[in-house]
Amino acid sequence: MPERENQPRQKAGVHGWRAFLLMFGCGTTAALLVVGLFFGAVRMLGAAVLPGGDEPPAAAVPEGSWEPAPSMTPGALDLCSTLETSAQTGAFKTMFPKRLDDDGDYTDPGPSASDRTISDDCKWALRSPEQGEWRFRLTYEASAADVSESVRVSEAEAAFAKARGEIDSKFSTVTETEKMGRVAEQAYAQYGASSSGDTESLYIFLGRSRSGVFRMDISSLSQEVSEAEFRELARSLAPVLSTRLERILPA
Repeated sequence: MPERENQPRQKAGVHGWRAFLLMFGCGTTAALLVVGLFFGAVRMLGAAVLPGGDEPPAAAVPEGSWEPAPSMTPGALDLCSTLETSAQTGAFKTMFPKRLDDDGDYTDPGPSASDRTISDDCKWALRSPEQGEWRFRLTYEASAADVSESVRVSEAEAAFAKARGEIDSKFSTVTETEKMGRVAEQAYAQYGASSSGDTESLYIFLGRSRSGVFRMDISSLSQEVSEAEFRELARSLAPVLSTRLERILPA
């Protein structure tokens, strides 16, 4: 009989795709176990360090929150200086403002005055590359009297209404009127031909914030300027002035 060679016996085991799945499953389980242990340790550590266990910490005070200061130093509400120096009045400063008054109208009797009122009247010449020379005037009056905030605001609202009634006399013809929101607590603007005859076009913006009322008169000397161009300048400056009144006036 022919001899038959004995074939070596194959060892039992897991091969191929079964081995791959087994190794993958074991590795994944181990990884999940490590991650679970890690987060468990972090949670236990947080509970030990933070008072109140799992309760979240109290919410932080939002940025930008503020309260009016209890007092105001003399000179703090110089809005004419604000126009000339603030980083937010670029539209004004790019028109090469030249002061026309003697800078001597600023008044502030100081904190000792019980009926303290701050006011100023400032005038500039501006240069527009397209429309030639403009005139810009800022006037304002703000109360820091020794009375309640509500009384001061009520008086400022009355002053705003009175000033609005006086604007009409500055125009020979009124072309546009506008009530504005968001630039001040109260805001009104009017545009048309000046009644003085010294200027071509006139735009007046009137605003109130807290106990302060301010007014901007913008006019052109050499040619007619559209309402939109005057309005653009006024709307860029009004929020700056309004914010100063809102935040600098004492409580």
